[in-house]
Amino acid sequence: MAKIQILEINTINRIAAGEVVERPLSVVKELVENALDAGATQVEIQAEGAGDTLIRVRDNGHGIRRDELELALMPHATSKLTQIEDLQHLGTMGFRGEALASIAAVSRLSILSRAEGETSGYLIQSEGGSTAPVNAAGSPVGTTVTVEDLFFNTPARRKFLRSPQTEAGLIAEMTGKLALGRPDVSFRLYRDGKAVLVTPGNGRLLDVIGAVFGRETARRMTPVEAQRGEWSISGFAGEPGFARANRRSQVFLLNTRVIRSQVLAWALKDAYHTLMPDKVHPLAALRLTLPAAEFDVNVHPAKLEVKFRREREVGEFLRESARAALLALKPARTLDWNDREISSPPAARHELRPPNPTPEQMRLVYAPPAKERSEWLEAQPAYASADEAGLREPKLAQLTPPPAEEEEAPISHFATLRPLAQLFRTYILAADATSLYIIDQHAAHERVRYERLLRETKERGATAQTLLAPETLEFSWQEEQAFLEHYGLLRDMGFIVEEFGPQTYLLRAVPCTGPYFTPAEVFRRFLAEVLEGKEPPGADRLLERWVFLTACRGSVKAEETLALPAMEELLHMLGQTENPYTCPHGRPVLMKMSRAELEKRFYRT
Repeated sequence: MAKIQILEINTINRIAAGEVVERPLSVVKELVENALDAGATQVEIQAEGAGDTLIRVRDNGHGIRRDELELALMPHATSKLTQIEDLQHLGTMGFRGEALASIAAVSRLSILSRAEGETSGYLIQSEGGSTAPVNAAGSPVGTTVTVEDLFFNTPARRKFLRSPQTEAGLIAEMTGKLALGRPDVSFRLYRDGKAVLVTPGNGRLLDVIGAVFGRETARRMTPVEAQRGEWSISGFAGEPGFARANRRSQVFLLNTRVIRSQVLAWALKDAYHTLMPDKVHPLAALRLTLPAAEFDVNVHPAKLEVKFRREREVGEFLRESARAALLALKPARTLDWNDREISSPPAARHELRPPNPTPEQMRLVYAPPAKERSEWLEAQPAYASADEAGLREPKLAQLTPPPAEEEEAPISHFATLRPLAQLFRTYILAADATSLYIIDQHAAHERVRYERLLRETKERGATAQTLLAPETLEFSWQEEQAFLEHYGLLRDMGFIVEEFGPQTYLLRAVPCTGPYFTPAEVFRRFLAEVLEGKEPPGADRLLERWVFLTACRGSVKAEETLALPAMEELLHMLGQTENPYTCPHGRPVLMKMSRAELEKRFYRT
C-alpha cells in the first residue's frame, strides 16, 4: 500500500498548471487579465507558432515593485484580496494567485517590470518553477511577461495541442473577446510578427466589434440597453437576418470578465424566437453588470464558468432586453441578387424554392385593381376567420366561454401595399409607391396565426378543450420524469392527462389554441423541448411554446392558389402583427426591392 506523503512544491505547481493552463490561449488570457487589473490602457500580445514557442504580453500598467517580483511567482500570491469575505465584493479579473506560478512551472518565464515611482526596472526569470535572483534592467513603467517553450517539461500535454493555425486562431478569438470587454483599452495582437488584431481603445464598443468581427458585421448590429434595479445590460446583438452556424460569435461579459454561460446562451437564443431559424445562431457582444454578490466565478480555475445566484431571473432579464431591441428593428429583408449570405438552413431554402416548376406553377395570377375594403368585406369575408381560411380542424368539446368582443383593429403597417399577382402559387407579388415586395404566403399566414392565437390565449387565460377520443401516450423513463416534474404547471395550462399503466398515460384535453390534427404528437414535441431546456420554464413561456407548435398547422400552404381578395386580406392581417417580417420559425416572410435598385438593374440611373 502506498504511503501518504506531502508532494514537493514543483509537482504541486505542475499539477495546478494542468487546471489553469490548458493550452496557450490560457496563458494569454491570464496575462492579459493581470495587465488589465494593473490599470493598463495599452496591451500588446506577441505569439509565435502555436503559442508554445513564445508568448509575450506587454502593458503600460502600474508595474510590479522590485520587492514583490519574487512573491508574484509563489503559489497563492495575490494582490486582489486578503480574506475570504473579499470575494463578496471582488471587482478584479483575477484573484486566485495561481496563474503565474502555474505558468512558470511548465515554461521558461521571465517578468520585466518597472513600478510607478521607481527609477529602474527589474527582471526575474524562472525555468520549470526554479526561480533565479532578481536583477536590475531597463524598462518603461509597466510589465512585460515572456513565456517560452510552454509545456517543455510536460510533453504529454504538449502533444495534445492542435495545429499551430488552430491554436493561433484560439488565441486571436480570446484576445478579441477580451478586447470587447474593455473597449477603453487598446489591444494589439501579433502572430509571427504580423498584426492580427488592432483595436483603437477609444471606448466605443461598436468600433471594437468592427475590428474583431469586421465592419460589415458592425453595420448589422443593433444596440441593447436595459436597466433593472442594480442590474444592467449593454452591448449589441445582430439583426435577425444576420446569423452564424455556431455560437462562436457570441460574447458574454459579466462586468468586464469574459464568461461562458449556458443560461445566457439559451436566453439569447430565446430572444430570437420566431425571428430566426432554429438551426442558426445570432451574433452578440453583451455585457451584464451585476453586483459581485449576485454571482460566483470561483467555480473553475480558468474563471470562465460562473454561477448566478438567480439564474432564471438573469436569463429572463437578458432575453427580454434583447427581444425588445430586436422587435423595435422591424427589418424587411432586402432582395439582392449579389447577396451570398444566406441565414436560413438548407431545408428552409428548399421549401422556399420549389425545383423545376411546371408551366401551371409558373403562371402569374394577375390581380385587378383593389376594391374599397369595406365593399369587399361585405361581398366576401375571405380569411376573416380560421375556418374560411382553410383552417378547418377536428371538432372538440368546447369547455370555455366565447372570447370577448374584439377591439378595433390597429392601423396596418402595410396600409399602402397593393397585391399584384401570385407567383408559383407560393409567393404574393405586391408593391407600394417605393418598392416591390415578394411575400411567402405560407410564412405570412403562419405569423398571422401565431400572433392571433397567442394573443387570444393570453386574453382568455388557461382553459382546456376536451378531445372527443383520448390519445395514448407511452413515455420513456426520462420523458415520464420530465412530465411528472412539470405536471402541476401543465395541468394549470389546460392539459388533462391521466395515468393508464406503466409509463402510459391518456391525453384527454389540451389548451385552447388549436388546431389539433395530432395532439399526442405535438405534445411529445412540446415535452421534448421542455427536456432540452437548461432551466425549467415559467407558465407564460411554456404556453407561448405550445402556441408556436400548434400555430403552423393548417396555415395557407405553398402551391395553393389565392385570388385577389384572399391576398389582400392576408396582407392586411400581416400588417397588423407585431413582427410581420419573419414567420414563427424565424424564416423571412417577405423581401423587398426598392424602385431605385430596380432602375439601377435596368441601367435607368
